[in-house]
Formats: sequence, C-alpha cells, structure tokens
Amino acid sequence: MKGGLRLRRRGDGQIICPEVFLAQGLFERAFGLIWASHIRGASGLWLPRCNAVHTCWMRAPIAVVFLDEGLRVVEVAPRLVPWRLRRCTAATQVIESSPDSPLAGLCPGDELVLESVS
Repeated sequence: MKGGLRLRRRGDGQIICPEVFLAQGLFERAFGLIWASHIRGASGLWLPRCNAVHTCWMRAPIAVVFLDEGLRVVEVAPRLVPWRLRRCTAATQVIESSPDSPLAGLCPGDELVLESVS
C-alpha cells in the first residue's frame, strides 16, 4: 500500500484523515482492511474506482465514506459491521477507516482534498 497522502475538508481546511494509504493491487483492493484487528487512529484506506465494499471476515466495524469523482461525499456508513455489503451507485471511490475516525462524522455534500505529504 502506498502512503504519503492525507485528506482535508475543503472550506474549513480541517485535516480529516492525516494518513491515507492507496490500495493499488488486486490483493489490496479485494482484502482492504480484512486482516486488521483495528485500524490505527485516524488513518484510512483509499479505494479509487470503487462503489461497493464488503466486510466479510472483518474483525471489527469500519467507517466507509463514498465519494464522487470530485471527492465530494455522497454517502457515509459510519459503522459498517462485519458480514455486510454496502454499495453506492453515485460513488466512484471509497475511503475505509475506523468508526472513531473523523471520517465517520462527514456528511453528504462535504468536499475533500487529497494532498501529498512530504
């Protein structure tokens, strides 16, 4: 997984996710956070070209934020429990994180900015 990214909310500039990892390969995209017993702090997993996630074999609930191509929030599942499937046809990408992350508190319409962290 590639790191070095963060998400902030457009408008007020608040850092929403200080550490974002990009799921690049098939394995990372298919298994996402399955093997994580918990997600570290406010970090998140970014799944581009995605509009559905599953929590099969997950050990804990996750927060799922569905985004359109402009990084606008279209739907939030703040606490998706294990063994569920969630789809949002308006989404083109997804961020998965801990239910305690600030990502879980986003609302539809919020606009985000993805930045490189050096």
